[in-house]
Amino acid sequence: MSIDPEALFTKVKHQCPDCFNAPNAAVTEAIVKKTAERVDANGQLTCAQAITLVKETRRSLPPHRSIRAFKLVVDALEAVNLTGDAVCAMPRRLHRPMREKTIAKSTTRFAQQATAHEMDQYLDRWLRERAAENAMDSDLVAALAFAMRLVVRAGMGADLVSGGLARLTPARVTAHGSLRLPIDTANFTAAFYCWPLPKGCWGLLPAAIRKGTRDDVLLFPDALGEPIDTSLPEDPLIDAVADKQKAITDTLSRAFRVFEADFRRDNPNLRVARLQSWTTFCEVGRLIPLGRGIPAALIELGRRFPLPACTDLHALNERGAHQPARLSETKLASSPIQPPSPGTAGLTAPPGGEWFNTEVLPNDWAVEAQRILKRFCQDAEALQGKNGFVTKRNHRALKNQRDKRWEEVNALWQGQSLVHVALGWLYELAVSPAKTSTLRTYISRLFGVETLKLEPAIDLSLWDDDTVEGMTQAIIASRTWQRTTVGHFKQTWADFLRYAQRNGHIPDVENLPSGVAHVHTAKRVDILTAYDVKFLWNHCCHHGGEWGEQAAAAILLGFYGGLRAHEVLSLTLEDVAIKDDSVCVQIAQGKTTAAQRTIWLEIMAPPKLVRWFKAVVEARRQQFTNPRFKDRRLNQIALFGPSGNPDRYTRKALIDPVIDWMREHLDGSVDFHLLRHSFVSWLMLRLYAARNEGFAETLPQKDATMFQPESLERLRALFGSESCRGSGIDDHIHFKNFVGHEDLRTSILHYVHTLDWIHADIMRRAYNEGSRLK
Repeated sequence: MSIDPEALFTKVKHQCPDCFNAPNAAVTEAIVKKTAERVDANGQLTCAQAITLVKETRRSLPPHRSIRAFKLVVDALEAVNLTGDAVCAMPRRLHRPMREKTIAKSTTRFAQQATAHEMDQYLDRWLRERAAENAMDSDLVAALAFAMRLVVRAGMGADLVSGGLARLTPARVTAHGSLRLPIDTANFTAAFYCWPLPKGCWGLLPAAIRKGTRDDVLLFPDALGEPIDTSLPEDPLIDAVADKQKAITDTLSRAFRVFEADFRRDNPNLRVARLQSWTTFCEVGRLIPLGRGIPAALIELGRRFPLPACTDLHALNERGAHQPARLSETKLASSPIQPPSPGTAGLTAPPGGEWFNTEVLPNDWAVEAQRILKRFCQDAEALQGKNGFVTKRNHRALKNQRDKRWEEVNALWQGQSLVHVALGWLYELAVSPAKTSTLRTYISRLFGVETLKLEPAIDLSLWDDDTVEGMTQAIIASRTWQRTTVGHFKQTWADFLRYAQRNGHIPDVENLPSGVAHVHTAKRVDILTAYDVKFLWNHCCHHGGEWGEQAAAAILLGFYGGLRAHEVLSLTLEDVAIKDDSVCVQIAQGKTTAAQRTIWLEIMAPPKLVRWFKAVVEARRQQFTNPRFKDRRLNQIALFGPSGNPDRYTRKALIDPVIDWMREHLDGSVDFHLLRHSFVSWLMLRLYAARNEGFAETLPQKDATMFQPESLERLRALFGSESCRGSGIDDHIHFKNFVGHEDLRTSILHYVHTLDWIHADIMRRAYNEGSRLK
């Protein structure tokens, strides 16, 4: 397919004349014509090509106007898309994120860092002298020394040190030299992060502790006291954790003052900046490992809780690399996957995705929607008693008023909007009961006009974790709240989101902020392996008919492509480009800008599955070669849909049956998002293995296809291509773009469950230690 540059330029100019009234009209014209020359045979322009356009446009502009290149290209490509002659992916911004606070910001801080380094060198001498003098409690000396080494060798901050020591028992010290830290100080679930220790830390632990198995005593009991009583109710337990952490900080601070005085006494000629407090030592000392090559991302990870939850790769491997017992063919066949009944309503929908479409909303949508919420609050006030609560005998009347307000909202917009869900939540609060004054406060705080103007507010069913995080940040940014008010907002917002999740309004959201003291939790820890997916895929292919093949393809895209459920369902035939051995899946639209990305399936998946997927796509295309479909473009035919029907399957028709079947054979907490978690976790390991020779050999899954040299070489070539240059320096940026996240912290904290293996290898290389099998 070739496009005449002049013809395209004429269409774009007619479609968007405003683009050519500015001083950069000639530049925009050049962008449009270059786009016409570069679209492929399917009329598509890739993200990499769009980025190249940005670079070329930046060079063509004067230096003082080069910053406008990105906007000019985006505006031009959007105008080209409006013509319908081509489909252009939008470029991603090519900038480095703001550096975290991992370097000294002043000469004073730099001098204090040098002092912390000298203190680390002096520590061994101090330990010997204290042991000889016996002038200080030996347990306290050992606790302080261990804490100091955690700071200057392992890169931990004060919060992580005190919080970790408040929870660490001999049973949490592993045989291979790591600490099984809780993901949050007040999180008492089985979720943990395995923090590797260099020998300088490991050697300070007595042999009795390193080999201990007790879980009812802290590492240094004489100095740190009794462990936290986990039998307490939730709120008192959280308070007890905070008190314990503060007590340990105070203990370490007192001991550090003694150490600092001895340091100055024994080094009178050493001219260094003074470090008079434990917290200052931690602030500057945790940055020292940067000099040994510990990445800034891991230094920031150690600044404070929370930590990501990690899975046990050895336990995953023990499921069986060839025939997992829980997924044997006999067991799968006893309860085969079943497609939905053909007569079931709501199995199909028009092809393409469901995005936030605000163009159909009335201009005064946000203002009028909030007025409806305020009128409901007035309804509750009219039914309240003298104490400010809606009386029980008026609950039915309030329910009728809620239904009436729902009808008013439906007159504005019929959908699962923020206002629809808010009315249900406010009603539940009113009958809980809550005071009507509280309802008014919540309407003002959570559902202001600024909030309702945000695009995601029109449909909660399309929300995912990134949407929740973006909405939270946008609401806070739109207000000028005091710090305490921000805290109240976060807690109330979390309560509302839990209501929405409990009632099925946000099915794709899994990581919600905690409503109690902001305790970080992990919905899942385990991930699926390639062997698990192999058996799931094989069973779907052979026992589900044509629908089963589509279910198998959905599983493949989830595990090897990291696609979300709604992204799988929204794919059209145009979104899959097949050329020779290459299979490229384009997520051209998304609920956030970051969701728009390209997946090179031939790099991510084993060759056998890639060939099978190509055959499935080709078979789907063959279904529409009939002349009656000649007027249908490829973007009007869904990839996942009934045979001969261009419409797409709905979630109820394809995803939900797959999830129900997976839960029956795997675990009750399994959902489709587990496939995405698995993809992100394995991709992080694969990328690190591709950059660091020999790492793959240390993994229990080293025999898997994804860790073979050929597979790693293809991945290395992808991340070293024109669109991902940097020889590993910018891998963190390309990684988050590749998985479709706005922020790398989202990936690391919630999705990557294998970071501890990378962390351990980095620590080993930094301190020139031999391989330690985990």
